[in-house]
Amino acid sequence: WNFTTVAAINTPEVVTITDSVFTSNTAHVGGKIISDGGISVTEYGFYWGSQNNPEISGTKVTLGSEGNSFLKVINGLAFETYYFAKAYATNKAGTGFGPMVRFKTGTPASSEVKDYEGNSYKAVLIGTQNWMAENLKATKYFDGSSLTFANNKEQWVALSVNDKAYCWYNDNAANKNTYGALYTWAGATNGIQLTAENEEIQGVCPIGWHLPSKKEWEVLVNYLGGESVAGKKLKEAGYSHWLVGLAGDNESGFTALPGGVRSYANGMFSDIGYLGCWWTATGSEGYTDKALQMVMLSSGYFIHASETPKKNGVSVRCLRN
Repeated sequence: WNFTTVAAINTPEVVTITDSVFTSNTAHVGGKIISDGGISVTEYGFYWGSQNNPEISGTKVTLGSEGNSFLKVINGLAFETYYFAKAYATNKAGTGFGPMVRFKTGTPASSEVKDYEGNSYKAVLIGTQNWMAENLKATKYFDGSSLTFANNKEQWVALSVNDKAYCWYNDNAANKNTYGALYTWAGATNGIQLTAENEEIQGVCPIGWHLPSKKEWEVLVNYLGGESVAGKKLKEAGYSHWLVGLAGDNESGFTALPGGVRSYANGMFSDIGYLGCWWTATGSEGYTDKALQMVMLSSGYFIHASETPKKNGVSVRCLRN
């Protein structure tokens, strides 16, 4: 008789993920599979409830078996209440559980994130994504290292495509709090090139947040009805900052502002009040000196991706990991 031993299989290893304080009655709960245990996962999901060990006394949510990460919005939660969650994944060897996580619901007004310098930003839950509701104004990366401050047009024009730089619109720090900073693409990405759309590039964003890719922007736009109409729900309501054109209603809470742009060619600023641009983490497929930005005009509700030189000064919004 001849026989061959098979590799040992174990229960899957999984971690629990929650985003917990962004609305008064909803929360994101899910998990990420670290190891399948040596054989395909047949089911994953999570348990949640108002008591410890929700896998015993709580509600089970089964989400599928494909992929290695999963997330779902739980609705109808009580205001300012603690809940417990535990992710699970199952294969032929059994079920593995992630660590139990306790979270507390909160109100949108209290939802905020801080960067390394202590600047605070409102955050908003839109569909399955948590977005900053303000433009970034960080001048340092998460580890305290500084970006280059190019505070006149000569310095901006002299930048290379790899320089990690920022400025304030019109070289005026009075624009910082409202419109945030304008960054080169190298500044926004911290010089890291996106090689796969499922990567998360932290770039200039705070810990736990990242510079969204084109695909992640598309998730937001599609959730709000598509690129031809999403701008109405994204724009700050009224004409306080959008000076003309079609007013938004800010139904999403994103509060998009027209922060304008700085040109790489002559260092000049343009279009504040009329144009909103935000870097994506996605580079151009055809040009090494260009990357993709999301663009919105005051004249309509259209928002779309376009190529622009990496040395231009463009705004940044961050997305929670």
